[in-house]
Amino acid sequence: MKVTTVHNSKKKWKNIRDCYNKEYKKEKTTPSGSGARKGARYMYFSRLSFLQNSVSNKDTTTNIEDQNERQS
Repeated sequence: MKVTTVHNSKKKWKNIRDCYNKEYKKEKTTPSGSGARKGARYMYFSRLSFLQNSVSNKDTTTNIEDQNERQS
């Protein structure tokens, strides 16, 4: 019997979430009428649809100055 540690379980769950997020974003950004998909859909995508509410673009920060700020 294989023993699963907490660390391994967290790692697997993160991988599952990441795969779902990647597939969700791929579907969201595919333009309508662009033809058939290339490759297979993530096999657990429909079962993980409850994660859809947690998928969002996170705000990012940057250390690069805006050109408008430099000119001031």
